[in-house]
Amino acid sequence: MKRRITFFSLLLSFIVMLAGMTQSYAQTEFFNGRLRVKGLFDEYLVFRNHKHDTQKYQYDKSLTVWRHRAQVEMLFRLYNEGDTIINFFSWLQYYYESGPDINRKLRRAMPAGQRYRDYQVPFWDSDDILNEFYLDVNKGPWTFRIGKQKVIWGEMELQQTTDVVNPLDLRYSSPGIDDLDELKIGLWMLRVLYASSLPGDIIFEFIFNPGDYRRLRLGIQGSDRGSPSVPNEALGGTGITGAIKELQDKSEPAFGLKSYEVGFRLRGMLNTKIAGHYYEWLWTMQYFNALSDTMIVDKIDDYSEWARNFSTARGDGVKLPLPDKDLYDAKRFQMIGLGLQTFDPILTNAVIISEFAYFIGQDFNRTTDGNKTRDGKIERDFVTYGVSIRRPFRAAFFKKLDHRAQGYVNVDLSLFQGWYLGNVSRIKRQFNYGNRSNTTFTLMFRTHFVNQTFTPVLRILYNTRNWGYVSLSCTVSLTTHWLFTVGHSQNYANDPTHSGIAAARDKTRTYIKIKYRF
Repeated sequence: MKRRITFFSLLLSFIVMLAGMTQSYAQTEFFNGRLRVKGLFDEYLVFRNHKHDTQKYQYDKSLTVWRHRAQVEMLFRLYNEGDTIINFFSWLQYYYESGPDINRKLRRAMPAGQRYRDYQVPFWDSDDILNEFYLDVNKGPWTFRIGKQKVIWGEMELQQTTDVVNPLDLRYSSPGIDDLDELKIGLWMLRVLYASSLPGDIIFEFIFNPGDYRRLRLGIQGSDRGSPSVPNEALGGTGITGAIKELQDKSEPAFGLKSYEVGFRLRGMLNTKIAGHYYEWLWTMQYFNALSDTMIVDKIDDYSEWARNFSTARGDGVKLPLPDKDLYDAKRFQMIGLGLQTFDPILTNAVIISEFAYFIGQDFNRTTDGNKTRDGKIERDFVTYGVSIRRPFRAAFFKKLDHRAQGYVNVDLSLFQGWYLGNVSRIKRQFNYGNRSNTTFTLMFRTHFVNQTFTPVLRILYNTRNWGYVSLSCTVSLTTHWLFTVGHSQNYANDPTHSGIAAARDKTRTYIKIKYRF
C-alpha cells in the first residue's frame, strides 16, 4: 500500500514540474506563478569529542555523522475562484549518511542488515522521501487537507507536552539541534478545520488517520545516537538492541483501520480584565486517540524464550532467525490536553505559555527485578504539564557590538513536570525506573546582531535526577542563500539508576551545519 502511494506521489510531483520557469526572490516559479518551488541542500557533520573507554572499539575517527541532504518544497495553485482555493503541497527529501563509510569501526559496529536501509538513506518506510504531500482545499470557513502531513499541536521549544500527533525521528539529531517540524514523521491523514463566527473566533479541528502507524525512531544500535554495540560482535553488530528492532519491525501494525487515529481540537480567544489590564488569552482544548509510538512486549513467555536462545546463539556466532509470532505490540491510549497563552503586563512583562496533558491507559511491561526481566503487562495513566515564560531583555553588550541592532536577548525559561498514577514500582521503562515523577527545567537565550547576520543560541536542560545538557550554537547568515551553524552540546548524567540516560554523558558532541537555500 505504501509503495503504491509513494510511486504515485513521486510521479505526480515531477509531472507538475515539467514546464517553463521564471526566477523570483529565493524561489523558482512555474506556470506563470501557479507553481512555486523552494528547497535546500545541507551538510550535517557530528564530531564525538569524548569516547567512553568501553566504546573506543566503536570509533576510529571523531567524525561519526556526515549527512548530505536535499529537500524541495512545491506549492501548486490548482484553482482559485471566489471563496474556493485548491492547492497541492509537496515536501520531498533525500539524504545519504556517509559517516559509516568514513568511520570503519562505526560501520562494523552497526547491524549490517539495518545500516543502509534504516539509517544511511530514507528507506525506513517506503514513503520516507515524502516529508509532506497533501491536497489543501479551502472553501469559505472550511479547510480540508488530505495526504501526508505534519501537525503542530503545541508551542514548547525543547520538550513536547500536548504535541503528540506525529512521532519523532531521533536517529541523527534532537530538538534544539533541529526544529521539531524537521524531526516529525509525516502521517497520511484527513485534517478538517472550520473557522466559526462564534464569540472568540473558535476554530474547530478534526484529524482522522485511517491506519498509517509509525513508531518513534531511535538511533540504530552502534550509530552515533544509538546504544553501544557489542565488542567483536560476530553477527555484524546485531546485539540485543538491534535484534529487538528487528522484532519490532516484524510486529509493527500494518496500514489498516485497526491502527486508526482520531483527534479533535478547539482553538479560540478570550478577553479578560485583571487589575486594570486587559489580557487576551489564546486557548486550546484537544483530544487524541491513537496507538502508542513505542511498542511493548505482548507475548511475554515467547519473548523470554527467544531472549535466552538469542544469547546462546550469539555466543556461538549463529544468526538466530526471527520467531514466527509477533512478540511486540503497540497499545492504544487517549490524551486530553489544554493550553493557554497570553501576554502578562503586570508580573512578568512576558509571554506565558502553559500546556497540560492527561494520558489515559498507557501500557508498559511489568517487572520485578530492577528493570530487567519482563513478567507481564501493566497499564497506568500519566499527567504532565509545561509552563514557559518568554521575554526579551535589552543587552548593552550586544548593542555595543552592533550599533544598528536593538540589543535584545530573547529568553525562554520553561518547567516540565509529570506524574504516573498508581503503583510505579513494577513499571519497566527505559528511564526513571521506580520513580513516580519527573521534573525538567529548560533555559534558552537567543539574540541577533551585526544586522541579524550572527545568531548565537544557548540552551540548557536540567532534570532534577541530575542529568541534562548545555548546548551553544551560532548561525552565520552571510547571504540570502547560505547559512553556517557551529554548535557544541555538553551532556552530563550522574544518576546511576538512569542507566539509559547516564549513557548520554558519552554523547557530548560538536556539530556543523552548512545549508544552501534556493
